[in-house]
Amino acid sequence: MATNQDPIGDWMSARPVTDVLRRQVREELPEVAQISDQILQARTVEAWAYALSHSSFRSIREIPPAGNPDINEAKRGDQTDHLRGVTRLAVAIAREMGAAYPELSIDMDVIVAGGLVHDVGKAWEFDPANRKRWRVEQDDSAGPPYAIPPTAPTFACRWVCLRRLRTSRWRIPGRVSFSCAASPA
Repeated sequence: MATNQDPIGDWMSARPVTDVLRRQVREELPEVAQISDQILQARTVEAWAYALSHSSFRSIREIPPAGNPDINEAKRGDQTDHLRGVTRLAVAIAREMGAAYPELSIDMDVIVAGGLVHDVGKAWEFDPANRKRWRVEQDDSAGPPYAIPPTAPTFACRWVCLRRLRTSRWRIPGRVSFSCAASPA
């Protein structure tokens, strides 16, 4: 059972979050460099580094780009292609909205960070070890093994950013973590 300290760590041995892993995340998601707020930039990287360290995935590229862990609609590509594409679309939409409604205050750092972390929960949701465990634990009343609560992506996003227990150093602002809530589980 999960503890108040780390609900993910109770069932999975985490690898350490290293500078090598953080560099890898930056290489896989070069759009991180577009975030001018250095703290938000670091938190975005930390979210993915933590998520990977608590999964069997070694890279964001290993995660399928699918919307459902059992069905890959995409014929090619990986999770980085999906994240980067969503980020580009979000930036384009924000620019169009800004041009049409100049009175709007659009924080492009939040748009980019939100696009990059909107599926951070997939490291947990798509993890082969979890998928196997859920199939074993499933009973007739539980529904399909992918039936996770719709708040799971938001929880994952917020949790990975709070990993330094009750400090705000790694906390992603609510306006970014809510982008995870808009991404269906």
